[in-house]
Parts: sequence; structure tokens; C-alpha cells
Amino acid sequence: KGSKRHVHVAPPSEQTSCSPPRPRKACLDSEKQQQRQKGDFCMKQTTYELDIVAPPQHVYDTLRNVDNWAHLAPNYDHHAYIDDKTSHWVMKGILPTKKIEADVKFVKEQRPTILAFVLRGKNEHFTIQGQVILTPNARGTHMFVQIKGGAEGMSAVLLNPLLHAALPSVTKKLAHRLAEKIEQTV
Repeated sequence: KGSKRHVHVAPPSEQTSCSPPRPRKACLDSEKQQQRQKGDFCMKQTTYELDIVAPPQHVYDTLRNVDNWAHLAPNYDHHAYIDDKTSHWVMKGILPTKKIEADVKFVKEQRPTILAFVLRGKNEHFTIQGQVILTPNARGTHMFVQIKGGAEGMSAVLLNPLLHAALPSVTKKLAHRLAEKIEQTV
């Protein structure tokens, strides 16, 4: 298996924007008030791509079953299922004094090519949206990961700098951990 390791295909790309897209000086105080009124908030987007030596169906099935990989997520403490599409997560170490709770819901499932989710903070106001697009290739599966996240309200002051700084590295780290886990189970 040593020679079949996954390969990094493209460097992470990053983009910070507010919904709808705004000029580079996005998230100024006057705009924040308008965004709150519209229900929008600043989101950081990152993408990452890599190849996994496994068929797309196996990659998809492994990703769809949260029990297979939840423990690989940074700051993970535990999770429990709410229903077949939603799980409740508890993460520690993100904020020094408390655990962060969030619900993760699969919002689009197109086996074996697309799996999209939304993670919403329960005790802090943040949202992370993500999707994984799987494409068969000569090595097995090309995995494209797109993650967008941000906080709103009082949480934004503390969480946005943390989320915006961490998203690219966490996305890359988790993608590689997932690839290793998946390749070990083929």
C-alpha cells in the first residue's frame, strides 16, 4: 500500500466573502448591520482536492457513515444520532472555557458522487457548509472538498477569526485523515 498513497492534486484555495458576494472590504461594520437584517454573515471558503485509492462507492459509503470517521475530526469529543441524516456533535478545545455543540445534517446525497452537509452551532451562532464531490479516476477516486464557514452575532467577534484561520488547514488535515482511513478499509 505504501506506493498507492493518496496524492495531493491541488493546493487549498481560499476566499472570504459575505453573501451575496461583496468587494474585498467585505464585512465592514455598516455592512454587518445590513447583513444581520438580511440573515447573512461573513463566510470563509476553502477547497481541497486529493486522490484516494478506493472506488467512489466505497469512499461515499465511508463518508456517509459518520461513525466511520467522526473521531478523525479535530477537537472531536463525541456525537450522537438525531435521525438518519442528522447527528449532534460535541467538540472541545476550540474555545478555552467551554465545549462547542453543533448539529451536522446531510442536505444533499447523490450516491456515489455528491455528499453535502451543514453544521450549525447550537451554543454558538456559526454555520459551516460543505460538500464532497467524488469522481472516478485511474487511481480510484478524485475527492474535491469545498467548505464554507462563518459566525454571526456576538459569536462572530470571537469565532470568525478562529474559523477563518483554521478552515484551510483543518480541511486539508481532515481530508488526508479520511483518505488514510478509507484506504485502510478497502
